[in-house]
Amino acid sequence: MSETDLFSTRVRRKRKNPSQSYPSSVNDVNDQQGTKAISHKKVWDTCTLCACSCPRKVHYKGSLPCDILFIGEAPSVSERSKGVPFVGPTGARLDKWIHEAQLCSKDFTYAITHMLACFPNQEGYKSKFRPPTDVEISNCFPRLLELLDLAQPKGIVLIGKLTDKLRKLKEFKDSPYSDLPFRKITHPSWSIREGKGDLDFHGISQLSSIAQLIREIG
Repeated sequence: MSETDLFSTRVRRKRKNPSQSYPSSVNDVNDQQGTKAISHKKVWDTCTLCACSCPRKVHYKGSLPCDILFIGEAPSVSERSKGVPFVGPTGARLDKWIHEAQLCSKDFTYAITHMLACFPNQEGYKSKFRPPTDVEISNCFPRLLELLDLAQPKGIVLIGKLTDKLRKLKEFKDSPYSDLPFRKITHPSWSIREGKGDLDFHGISQLSSIAQLIREIG
């Protein structure tokens, strides 16, 4: 099957009940909490499975459902404090790439999230970032899977080198979303630190290519 054929496929599936270690399914509380998107946030706000669990989770921003779902690595300290992914200079750089790739038009919808909903701090330091562990990514995957079910994206954009762990995750490989086409871009924070225009160009070109696929499908 060609990439365009895969890209045009909308995947829908019913999620299995999570284990007892996880909050109840979002569908279980939908009637009580309102929309599924609001329920999704409220349900997973109660999760304390990982040692790095924090009271304020960072879920997503953007439109659901969406054409493209951006998936980053994990929240930063500033994102944890605001409860929103990709804020500050890093978010501004990503917004610039999205704008220059012409993904801000009425023809496209997108949402942004992370593999983890909690800030993975170094042991003994509340504000020092460390890479998320394989266990944490696996623990948080049911939340990400529910968000994918809500988003029903046509394509996925992975942000940063640590997102390679997601594609290697067995649970992701076993999900229908592993068949969707994806693009991977450099983390915007790296572009800011290095100050290299070629990193900006790479991010914009990757986003432009996925936008072109959407235009071809119509």
